[in-house]
Amino acid sequence: MAVKEGGVGHQILPEAWYNFDMEATFHNQHGISTWDWDYGFQFHTNGLSKDFIVLDSSGRWYHRTTDGTVGDSVAEGTFAASLLDTHAYGSNKLRLTVNGTSGKFYMNGTNIADIRIRSLPRGSGLGILTCTFWKSCTKPTTVKVSDFKASPL
Repeated sequence: MAVKEGGVGHQILPEAWYNFDMEATFHNQHGISTWDWDYGFQFHTNGLSKDFIVLDSSGRWYHRTTDGTVGDSVAEGTFAASLLDTHAYGSNKLRLTVNGTSGKFYMNGTNIADIRIRSLPRGSGLGILTCTFWKSCTKPTTVKVSDFKASPL
């Protein structure tokens, strides 16, 4: 699958996936020496409002919420960028588990963030995000994503 942004679910799911585990492998469009990039997941989305968590090629992660116009910072932090494959066409496997009001964000099998989740999710849709921030990724771009899996807990 090659996408700019994609997802599954939303409000039409017969079962709400408020508690879930999802993972995907993101393939770099170029090496870090060419340009920065970021990728991650969106969750609890109803199509307009959502939570998202992404990491960038410099070793930072960001958990944000948005109502479709303005994004609010929930939390952010750093991790050892040396854990990332930053080479051209390299890949990194991300995983997010959310259960109740807590979540865990993994990169290449290493837990890089423990996050707090709002107690009332806005929706149950899940998906991926790439090139989330301004000046992130060369434009236009396509980011290859493989092995996307999601399941309710």
